[in-house]
Amino acid sequence: MAHVSALTLTELLIKPIKQGLTNVADEYREYLTDGKNVVFHDVDRVVADHAGVLAARYGLRTPDAIICATASIAGCTHMISNDDRFDRVAGIRTLKVSDYV
Repeated sequence: MAHVSALTLTELLIKPIKQGLTNVADEYREYLTDGKNVVFHDVDRVVADHAGVLAARYGLRTPDAIICATASIAGCTHMISNDDRFDRVAGIRTLKVSDYV
């Protein structure tokens, strides 16, 4: 099961929308919010609070802290990313996309 933060959707929509690829943006929306084996998480007060703690403790930027807090609260131990800064966070390891493609 994959867990996805609402902020991940925001970040993934930017490039295709800038490039006029509305069909790609629509596919991202559909997969991340209604996809099989995907749990979509809104940013609520609990996530926001935990993100503040992670940002302060590990020097994460706010968007990364929100995504990491979502993963942590969902009980995830790994994140899929090319950003190894998540490895600083206790209990989280990064699976780098570049290692698999």
